[in-house]
Amino acid sequence: MRRRSRGLLIGVIVGAILGGALAWAVLGNDDDGETSHVKASPGDWFKLGLAVIGVARQLSDLVKRD
Repeated sequence: MRRRSRGLLIGVIVGAILGGALAWAVLGNDDDGETSHVKASPGDWFKLGLAVIGVARQLSDLVKRD
């Protein structure tokens, strides 16, 4: 498998895992089995998005080869 294809595959797998973990955290279950929703403001979601972009940027700098 070529380096680019392998990198893309790893990115897809990691993205799916992180997306599932975030959905599980946001839509967790209460003790009575009911689904609960997080009360987050749009500003909170914006900050979360910026944090995810920052982590992705750091990871890309980490794996970048000269």
